[in-house]
Amino acid sequence: MPKRDRAWCRFRVIRQLGAGAFGRTLLVTDTTKDDRQVVIKVPHDKDKEKALLHEVMNVSALRASLEGMKHQNIVPCLGFDTFEGFYVMIMEYVQGRDLRSIIGPMASSRKPMAMKRALQIVDNVCSGLVAAHRVNVLHRDVKPENIMVRDEDGVAKLCDFGISTIVQSSTIGSGTVAGTFPYMAPEAFVGKASYAADLWSLSATLYELATGRLPFWDENLFVLKQKIEGETPVAPQVLNPAIDERLNALILKGLEKSPKHRFASAKEMLDVLGPDIDQEIVALRRLFQEDQEDEAERRARALLERFPTEPRLFMLLAAYFNRRQQFQRTEDTVRRGIAACPDHADLHFYLALALWNRGLRNGPRAVAAMQRALDLGLSPALEKTGRALLSRWKPIRRPS
Repeated sequence: MPKRDRAWCRFRVIRQLGAGAFGRTLLVTDTTKDDRQVVIKVPHDKDKEKALLHEVMNVSALRASLEGMKHQNIVPCLGFDTFEGFYVMIMEYVQGRDLRSIIGPMASSRKPMAMKRALQIVDNVCSGLVAAHRVNVLHRDVKPENIMVRDEDGVAKLCDFGISTIVQSSTIGSGTVAGTFPYMAPEAFVGKASYAADLWSLSATLYELATGRLPFWDENLFVLKQKIEGETPVAPQVLNPAIDERLNALILKGLEKSPKHRFASAKEMLDVLGPDIDQEIVALRRLFQEDQEDEAERRARALLERFPTEPRLFMLLAAYFNRRQQFQRTEDTVRRGIAACPDHADLHFYLALALWNRGLRNGPRAVAAMQRALDLGLSPALEKTGRALLSRWKPIRRPS
């Protein structure tokens, strides 16, 4: 590799986005990527740099996991490099604001966020945690400052996995305490990190959004620690009557002192938080009817991560690709649906259509798929059409 001029720098600073305990966050252009705008986190000093090297750079498995996490609710780590004599973490730039700047200062008393919006944000973040935990990455500092809300569509993304670590077992033994006091689970004060600790932090964030105040607060950090470890939070419903019983119970479960009494996983919490799938299907159909197909496809794919065995989602996506005459994608989508729901007759119906639309050479397979659909028992809306198509297709032979 050719030597570079010592004055050369990969990054050109546009502006500083913020600063925290770790270092500065800068918006820069990356001259090696066609001047793409990215964000870099620059340590304040060599001690912080050493911590970054220890936590991330020297743990190859963690570094690979960070750079490999691709999820719509995670701000991806794009790699590492040097800037002004420091090792820095490079992240994707999200045009938006962090949640703290949206809701206001930490210790202030303010109006709760609208429940639908609060649940959407926390749902997004929890979905990101599911993806991170799946590859054994903890966040260890979930809080409004580390949640970016995109201006374009309000999607929330979890950022700053700089103090994350690979989970070697169910918990990590005593070590450096990481996190932000009001959002730290009781066990985090003795250096134990776990999936459940991330969920405690997320529940504290939801409590704050839903009530306009933190579950525990004191200016004195020692007193705050005692409250987190020993006091029961005021029920969210007492502070905001708009919170129903289900949400009240969900938040309090996430704030249980013992990790054993919280949600068993981010996926379990996400399922409880989750949207009403019937309402989501109605909304998706409306988007397709209003020709907002790109947005509908994005939402359908996100829902499939939540509901991987929901046949209606596969069929909606298949119909979308079919209208675009993307018949191979139609077939691939339906086959994934059949793999998840092998005895769902309507999926076999849509597979038959996809095969037929791909050409006469697929005729015998289309006939077999339609016969399978009828044998399984098509819905009344499709059975008449299925029988008519089958009677029309059967006489057609594969061309010689």
